[in-house]
Amino acid sequence: LVLGESGTGKELLARRIHAASPRNGGPFVAVNCGALPHDLLESELFGHVRGAFTGADKDREGLILQADGGALFLDEVGELPLSLQKAFLRVLQAHRFRPVGAEREVESHFQLIAATNRDLDELVEVGHFRKDLLFRLRTTVIHLPPLRDRPEDIEGLSRHYLRQICDRRGIPSKAIGDDFLAALLTYRWPGNVRELIAVLERSLIVSEAAQTLHFQHLPQSLRICIRKSTIRQPLNGQITDLPTAPPAPHFPTWEQVRCECEGRYLRDLLSFCEGDIQRACRASAISRSRLYALFRKHALLPRRTVSTW
Repeated sequence: LVLGESGTGKELLARRIHAASPRNGGPFVAVNCGALPHDLLESELFGHVRGAFTGADKDREGLILQADGGALFLDEVGELPLSLQKAFLRVLQAHRFRPVGAEREVESHFQLIAATNRDLDELVEVGHFRKDLLFRLRTTVIHLPPLRDRPEDIEGLSRHYLRQICDRRGIPSKAIGDDFLAALLTYRWPGNVRELIAVLERSLIVSEAAQTLHFQHLPQSLRICIRKSTIRQPLNGQITDLPTAPPAPHFPTWEQVRCECEGRYLRDLLSFCEGDIQRACRASAISRSRLYALFRKHALLPRRTVSTW
């Protein structure tokens, strides 16, 4: 039984468990119990014979039988309907079951790996999960911590999945810049590894011909989130402190802090892009005219120099 939040990599771990088991020569069959309507899940798991119900025009082998000799991965097992939990418990005990509409039982011997992001004890208390099935699943329990609790894994996971993505796209692998990595380490990752992979995909698309991923290649929504939720930001390859407020009663206004942060950001942006306005526009996702006005506002460049851009 693998426990963990959504996106922590429970299926990836299940595949590794299968690969390391004596049954690794057999199939690995995965099913998401929460992704299928309850009226279809029984047929998917147990299979059916021709004529078992309307639309069953031929025999169909269920996933339990397909997993014979290998592993069956039940993702989101907490979503398994009560009506199927009893039948599945018998499969675990006797290794036998009857497909929907069949007269004879069939056998299947497999390693079961189940996963959930829900509290199964709580589901048992409210009558939504069978206690005897939970006892069977708890033979071995693995807790997968969320990505925010294992920041030491972020760099390794990022490099691993970036190589995979590049290989899949048929392009040379890219390096990860210090500012890009600093941002990844700052973010809280509510979507865990699944969100990390998606961010790497999007950053790779934005980076185009660049050989190294930098902070400006991150999705805009993530860059905004980092700036809003932290008191330190990765800019120009370094961590730049945001202004700290003096003690009361001289607490600064929001406009004063916003203006100071804005000026720091623009100075770092100008330095990072080496004065290239086109790069600055792409990195900041700010239009040329808006960026021109901001530089003028903060007197970062002489008027005649800005106008030549």
